Amino acid sequence: MARKTAQPPEQEDLLTARVTTAPCVPEIRKAVKEWRERKYKGATATTKILFNFWFATDHRRADGQSFQYYTAQREAVETVAWLYEVEKVRRHRDLVERFAKTPGYMFCNTTILLATRSRWRPALARRR
Repeated sequence: MARKTAQPPEQEDLLTARVTTAPCVPEIRKAVKEWRERKYKGATATTKILFNFWFATDHRRADGQSFQYYTAQREAVETVAWLYEVEKVRRHRDLVERFAKTPGYMFCNTTILLATRSRWRPALARRR
């Protein structure tokens, strides 16, 4: 008979997902949702046209099947636009100072951080 080993209660199962959210994420999500409900007030005309095309237009794949963006994709794009156009966030530091509520907490929401850096870095480099 195989011998069973007892696991200490404080040791977590490696397959158990442990999800944590940065303190500012719920506040930003709520603000973006309200912004969406107000028809993107404060966004540029170009952003509104793009959002209408991406999210309110029927899309078809090459094989004829309907295509729709995932909710997380939509929220990520809307968040970047809201931060840049409405909140005027231009640097990671601005994001942390404005939205991180816990002192000394290093804000790290991969979606927002990567999206803002990859999209706006070339524009910021030209301004310097």
